[in-house]
Amino acid sequence: MKSSITIAFILLSIAISSCRRGHTILFSNDGNRLEISSSGEIKLSEDETTIQSISQMGYLKFIHNEDELYAEPKNGVIQYELYKHGNRLDPKTDDGKLFISSVVKDLIASGFDAKDRLARLYARGGTAAVIKEIPNLSMDNVKTMYVEFLMSNDSATDEKLISAANVIATQIGADYEKSKLLSDNVAAYTKDSVLTASWIKAVLSIGADYEKVKCFKGMLQENLNDNQILAVLKASKNLGADYDKTQILSTIMDNKSFAASHFQEILAYNGEFGADYDKLNMTKKLLSQRELPDGDAYADLLAFMDKLGSDMDKSTLLNTVLEKGPKNEDQWISLIKSSSKLSNGLDKSNMLVNISKKMPVSDKIKDAYMTAAKSLDNEMDYARAVKAVER
Repeated sequence: MKSSITIAFILLSIAISSCRRGHTILFSNDGNRLEISSSGEIKLSEDETTIQSISQMGYLKFIHNEDELYAEPKNGVIQYELYKHGNRLDPKTDDGKLFISSVVKDLIASGFDAKDRLARLYARGGTAAVIKEIPNLSMDNVKTMYVEFLMSNDSATDEKLISAANVIATQIGADYEKSKLLSDNVAAYTKDSVLTASWIKAVLSIGADYEKVKCFKGMLQENLNDNQILAVLKASKNLGADYDKTQILSTIMDNKSFAASHFQEILAYNGEFGADYDKLNMTKKLLSQRELPDGDAYADLLAFMDKLGSDMDKSTLLNTVLEKGPKNEDQWISLIKSSSKLSNGLDKSNMLVNISKKMPVSDKIKDAYMTAAKSLDNEMDYARAVKAVER
């Protein structure tokens, strides 16, 4: 058959998924007509060049424009009626046999006899034989059957799983089919980071972010190690919408142990959001999951706050840090210095007053506080801040 048959198959929304009961496919477009119908149990020959048997009362009909094949059993023998370009062919001649073989190939591409054929392929050449055949298949739902076979046949070895993920990424076009395969088999890809990486690569081949998010959230429900979670976090940066990214990040931060160990990675991720609203909410959640960090991580947190656009958002996070409680003198001084960078005098004064109520007795901390107070331009704001610390 010509390549147009393959194109036609790709456009079909209904596929022959079994040859053990009646099925009909009809397609017509721009003068190209395809019809396949069958009934009963139909088996193909071992070499896949002809039809081995059709059960009693069964039949097979294949029509593509002027090419036609009709087959039915009669007295234990399959009777053929063949037409090529409208001209009748004798099934016993070389041309007739070649025509039958070509039709069989198109039937196989549609998923006809898939279960038995997969068993034959695997028996002949293992995983490699199954994978080699997938590009010859016409429709995604048929390719899906072959991928599912790789994932479920006997025990799914690492080789099979990685091969299956690669097929999903490169051979299957429909986002729904990709997402379903990856979601249904996610647990198998959590055994180690190599498998997880192959799974993530396949997820990133999905076009719709909605389906990617669904896959990532499913993976994050599994018992992952830190490296695997980091891999998902990094991959989720490929999502287009900040809303989708916040869903993934929020799910990751529900793992308090991970959030504590990878504070700076998450904070850096937050910094890539376009809207300060998302930066604020995700950072508040991050801070709610753990104590304040030490050293560079604490400095990064304050630097992150300084970059927020509004004093209101900065004040919200500064007060969150204050409520968590700086751990030492240096952290208190750094918090005061960050507060002094607020541009609105009232917000700055309010923040300093809040700090004065909680800061420990220390000459260095008080000196930092007074320096910050002096940055207030309004005398009333300044007087209020000084009065608060002198109580």
